Amino acid sequence: MPQYVGLPVFAKLSTASTVAATGTTQATAAPLTALVSIVTTCAAGAGVIAAAMLNVQTQVLNRSGNALLVYPPDGVQFEAYGTNAPVSVAVSSTLHVMLISETQGYVF
Repeated sequence: MPQYVGLPVFAKLSTASTVAATGTTQATAAPLTALVSIVTTCAAGAGVIAAAMLNVQTQVLNRSGNALLVYPPDGVQFEAYGTNAPVSVAVSSTLHVMLISETQGYVF
């Protein structure tokens, strides 16, 4: 289970403007740590792991040339997609993520 970050760390986080998606599984995907992450490099099938921040909305912008897979932190389910299942983000699209507990997150 990942270490979750609470709201007091909010001010210390910023924008990551040149993120490269890596790996094709949750275990090998690039971890995100910023409130706003702009993915500029993504091979087909590659992904990132959403930041483990409870009750904080984060954004993932896909500015690469391929669809991007966004995985939840280990043990978390986005919507009702299944635990550890990724969400696909189309090219030039933005995904908003909010984790409401250590097992449930929502995307919009």
